[in-house]
Amino acid sequence: MTMPANPYSHNLAAAAVAFTSQLQDTTRPSICPRCFAVFTEALWVSVESDTVENMLVTHHKFWSACARMACAPGAGLALSPLRPWLWANVTVCRTRHHNLPGDALADDASCLMDALCRCMCVALGITGHRRRKNFHYAKNRSWPLTLEEVMPGGINTYVRWACMLPTAWGLAIVSRLTALSRAQVIDDLLQIPSRLRLLATILRALQGQAFDVTVFAPEHHALITHDVPLRTPTISDSAEILSQVQGMIVVLCNGPGYRADDLATVALGYELTLRDALLGTVGRNVYSADEDAMLVHAANRLTPPPARPSVNRAEAVRLYLARQSELITCSGPACHSYVRNVEERRQPLSACSRCKFVRYCSRDCQRRDWNNSDSRVSHKTACPVFCKLAEIGILHRAGSGFARPYAEQLTDEERSILLRLAQASGVLSSRMQHGLS
Repeated sequence: MTMPANPYSHNLAAAAVAFTSQLQDTTRPSICPRCFAVFTEALWVSVESDTVENMLVTHHKFWSACARMACAPGAGLALSPLRPWLWANVTVCRTRHHNLPGDALADDASCLMDALCRCMCVALGITGHRRRKNFHYAKNRSWPLTLEEVMPGGINTYVRWACMLPTAWGLAIVSRLTALSRAQVIDDLLQIPSRLRLLATILRALQGQAFDVTVFAPEHHALITHDVPLRTPTISDSAEILSQVQGMIVVLCNGPGYRADDLATVALGYELTLRDALLGTVGRNVYSADEDAMLVHAANRLTPPPARPSVNRAEAVRLYLARQSELITCSGPACHSYVRNVEERRQPLSACSRCKFVRYCSRDCQRRDWNNSDSRVSHKTACPVFCKLAEIGILHRAGSGFARPYAEQLTDEERSILLRLAQASGVLSSRMQHGLS
């Protein structure tokens, strides 16, 4: 039997304009969620096309309307008031023979939120050759131009959809936003309820039918359950969710600007549960050999901390330098900008002309950091030490190649400066900070 053609395949731009007006009222949208789901299927199939590329430049209002609607319920607002309103839209829709797109979606509220998340995945370039590495200085003015356009309600709403919906779109958005804008989303991501919802999403994907919500403390049950019933994902959706889980763990453990205990913070109080789930996946042909090795490495980070850990100071400094070399935000005091604004144009950050190691968004940030009295170490003090590290060839060196020259060729004062920078950076795990204090 031949599947009917998608009615929106050759009319994406015009349909986007119509849906934009239907999404304006986020409390009582006039949109038919089932028609919109069919539209987003056509949008996803055409993700590599020039049509979608042009829509990202010319249809900013559509993408912004999708983001506002997706984030409107926030991290905790019940969807019950929205459900009958959407059902009323379905009953008056002229397309009377459409059904819910897929057995895994429970009702029209989850259908709409799933479709909205898919739209955000298209805009963020989750797949294909159009995968975006940075949206902070898009040369062709493609949407989104700012992080706030994607998540007007913060990242917590997308974590909610990742936990609630039996598809991978929500988790894909969370992973991508964390990789692109970690400094601006990580603090919210590692707070309750988001960290518990993210943990539940990971455990549910890794454990499958063996997942038991009772592993969570009773006071946490309400945070990881929702008023839209969660059904079992399809086989293809389960595989994609597992793929996104692996990607999320990579971002938490090794992504740009990572901190050594981000994964442990997500699992706080449930470290051994997540550790067992990660190790239980290894060797089951779920992931490749390299991905299994990464999961073992991640699992080894999840042992509960000892009362007073011993800390290798050279390793603490090496972790800080590795994170600083990958940092994609301004090093100015209290600044997390990703770009320089030059004559109303967005440009990459500029490196310090001396050490070429730290980056700034403006001369003002660079001046403030040079004589920064609020931090443990100003850049005026740290810059000569970075220059010396570059001269002896260990500014970017990891492992055993770093420890010996660090101990033998730096003075006590220089090592003290680097250690203070490491402690103030936020990259060290709480266990390492405790051992250094």
